[in-house]
Amino acid sequence: MAISGRSLNFDAPPMLRSGWTSIVARMARSARGRFGIGIFVLIALFAVFGPALTPWTPDVIDWNAVGEDASLRAPSLATGHPLGVDDLGRDLFARLAHGTQTSLTISCLAVAIAVICGTAYGAIAGYVGGVIDQVMMRIVDTLYALPMTFVLVVMVLLFGQATEVLFICIGGFSSLGLARVVRGQTLVIKTQPYVEAAVIGGARPLDVVFTHIVPNLLGLVAIYATILVPELVFTESLISFMGLGVQDPDVSLGVLISEGMSGLLFGISLHLACPLLMFVSVQVALYCIGDGLREASDVKGEG
Repeated sequence: MAISGRSLNFDAPPMLRSGWTSIVARMARSARGRFGIGIFVLIALFAVFGPALTPWTPDVIDWNAVGEDASLRAPSLATGHPLGVDDLGRDLFARLAHGTQTSLTISCLAVAIAVICGTAYGAIAGYVGGVIDQVMMRIVDTLYALPMTFVLVVMVLLFGQATEVLFICIGGFSSLGLARVVRGQTLVIKTQPYVEAAVIGGARPLDVVFTHIVPNLLGLVAIYATILVPELVFTESLISFMGLGVQDPDVSLGVLISEGMSGLLFGISLHLACPLLMFVSVQVALYCIGDGLREASDVKGEG
């Protein structure tokens, strides 16, 4: 190492030095990782391009399929309803495609909020330490003790039942757990020689955090995010199932499952089977990706 004034030459952090090449290579050799990625790519393609494959939109009623005759609601390529229609005459294929798209979008936006807020908050708390760290983490503990459903109800009462409220609330709560994990790792990383060298070289605290500490947390954060996504898909579906999330005319997997449960009273099992199968497929795919990435990164600990 050579220190010259305020300039400093030091070895790159381990994560940056090794890069993601070896992780990608090991991920490619993971059977579960490949399986998860393959399934998720198919689901993502369906969510993105599925709505364009049908002339129907989720809220449009096919009046020709409405009536007492159940055969009119059955799956049929001739009528343009490959998965059939619900009891109101709305195309199930269109609703499933839009519902999958909505659930994945809300979950990914919530994960983005959780990753950005949780990583920044935890890294700053861990690096600063002392009283500030204790105060910041007590705030996290206090918020963590509140039920998410209660907070969501309050948010809905204050700001209305909007999709933005849903993913901000879910993402904000999810960032609390990540903040704890990141803070713990930061306490270890800040003692490494390259971080101490940056401090000696006169680097500002925020520069040290976001230039030398956060890059070394990316592997852990990526693993946490892949595990968090299926949890948030489940959370969004559960909240929408309870009637607190996505509302008509929008549709999500939770809304479709709720409608399918109601449809069971009339013997319309296909309306439950399709969104439920999609929901399970998303969960399995993302958990497999998370396991594969964890194995490839060889990261142990909380997840």
